[in-house]
Formats: sequence, C-alpha cells, structure tokens
Amino acid sequence: MEIGKRIRQLRTIKSVTQEELANALNVSNQAVSRWETGITMPDINLLPSIALFFGITIDEIFNPSPEEKLERLRRRFYYTEDYLSDDEFKSALSFLKEQEGVYDDTAEIWHLLAQLYLNRIEKDKKIVDKYAKKAMRLDADKSFCVRFLVDSEHAVYSDWDTANHSKTISFLKEMVARFPDVFRYYCALINNLIADRRVKEAASYIAEIEKRFDKEEFVPIFRARLALADFRKDDATAIIEETYRLYSHDEGTVFDIAGFYGEICEYEKAIDFYQKSYELLESPKMYDALVGIARTYEIMCRYDEAIGAWEKVKENLENEWGIDEGTQVETVDREIKRIRGLMCNQT
Repeated sequence: MEIGKRIRQLRTIKSVTQEELANALNVSNQAVSRWETGITMPDINLLPSIALFFGITIDEIFNPSPEEKLERLRRRFYYTEDYLSDDEFKSALSFLKEQEGVYDDTAEIWHLLAQLYLNRIEKDKKIVDKYAKKAMRLDADKSFCVRFLVDSEHAVYSDWDTANHSKTISFLKEMVARFPDVFRYYCALINNLIADRRVKEAASYIAEIEKRFDKEEFVPIFRARLALADFRKDDATAIIEETYRLYSHDEGTVFDIAGFYGEICEYEKAIDFYQKSYELLESPKMYDALVGIARTYEIMCRYDEAIGAWEKVKENLENEWGIDEGTQVETVDREIKRIRGLMCNQT
C-alpha cells in the first residue's frame, strides 16, 4: 500500500481530520492532502512523528509493492516539480536498477530512469547557475563562467558547430522512420529543423503530418514558424492571423500564437494572447501562460507588472492545485526576489 493511502487509512481509523494531523506534524493541510493523493511523500524526517502520532512503528507505516513504488515515482515526476533529495535519488536509482530486466515493461523502467536523472540534472542546473553568477559578479576574470549558462539556462553559444541540433535531428529522423504513426516525434523533429533553419527538410515533414494525422490546428503554426525561419515575416504574420480566426477557441493554439508574437518582439500582443489562452483553460488551470506573461513583462523592463504576474502564478498554485509550499512556490519566490533586485539596479 502506498504511504499516502496508508496515512489516510490510519487517519480514518483514528477518526482525525487532515487539519488535526497537519497541526500535530507542524505541516500544512495541503501537504497532508498531497501525501494522501499520492502526489508527494512526507519528508523522511517526519516518519518517526507520524508513527508516534498513530501509535505504530515506522515499518508499519508502509510496505509498498514494486508496482506501488513505480506508481509513486510516476506521480512524483508527472504531478510535481519538487526535486528529489540525495537520499531519495539513491533509493529510487537502486530500486529502478533492481527492476531493470525483472519488470515486464523494460521501456517503462528506462523511461523512469531517464526521468530520475533529469530531475537531478534540473536540480543541479540551478546550483550551477547560482555559483557561476556569484563568481562573475565577484571577479571579472571569471567571465568564462558565462559558458556554464549555456547548459544551466539554455543561453546561446556562438559556435554554430556546437549550437546546432544535428545530433538530435538525426535521432528524431530515426524515430520517425521507426514509428511513423507517432505524432510527437514529427513535432519534435520539425521544431529542431526550424530552429536550425533547415526549412526545406522541415517543410517536407510538415507535408507528411498533413497526410498522416488529423491535426490540422498544428500545421499553420508550423508553417508560420517555417516562414519566419525563412525570413518571410509578413507571410508568417498573415498565417498567424488566419490561424487565430479559425482556432480562437483552442487554448493550445492561442498559446502558440502568443509565443510567435514574443519571438518577433511584439510583446504587447504576446501578453494579450497569453492571457487569452489562460482564460480558455478549464480548472485546474496550468500556469504556463502566466509565466509567459511574467517573462514578457520582464523583457519589457516593466518589473512591477512582471512581479504581479508571478504573484498570479502563486495564486494559481494555491487555488488551482492546493500548493502553498515546496519547490514550485520557492521558485516563484526566487523569481520575485530576482526581479526586485533588477528594480534596485535600475534605480
């Protein structure tokens, strides 16, 4: 049984509310709710207190089966942006390596191993970013650290042979040939070809998805970005305007239109379309569009409005997802603090 289900079972047996348990453990109601729904797990340091509260041993709290452990990892990766602690990483890695070759779906184990290492990479990127910037701010001779930002922040690198996506493109071409009915591989391939301005190749794959898939709303967005990569801005804009006329009801398309206007530096339009895409969402709403608004206001040096947009992200986390603590909230707080620093530098 998953630990969250076990806690809910123990709480029900003892006839206590989530609030009573939260108060006893000095955590929020939302934290207990997230445990019980399997989105996150209680911190390992809380296990003695949980066991004491329910009058049981720590071992009696949980004894999950392999399938329950896998499901817990899936939920952790898919429904939260929290980073695993070193102990959690080592435990998950050991378990997944044990399941490799034993579990009947090897691809799923490899998928989760990739997710596990990606979680650690994303965590470490923030640390790289932190110390690289501290070094550069302190000592001008440490300007080489700007190279680290290519990996930690996706900064641009000037060497074409390093910056192009040829390895990724070659792999995605292999995937499209092997799995010609998987739409996601075509999308990834086209996006990378367009990023490298390989417009003729991208056009051929766009034509292919028109023939193979009933995804007509994606095609004009691809064609607009293709025209932009081919230095035909007026054609690209005309395609986008017609796309909005046809698909103004589709949140994903409107979100992509916002990104298009951001790419051509028409920031007011980008903000307008991000807002429209957010309003089209049904609850619980994802907050990507709000982040887009915040980033765009920052580019425009409208820092008060950027902070206001980040505050709306926090409201979304709490009101739509019941999250008022953890990595996602901490990330928003760091962004607000960073932008306040930009305001101070401006003055």
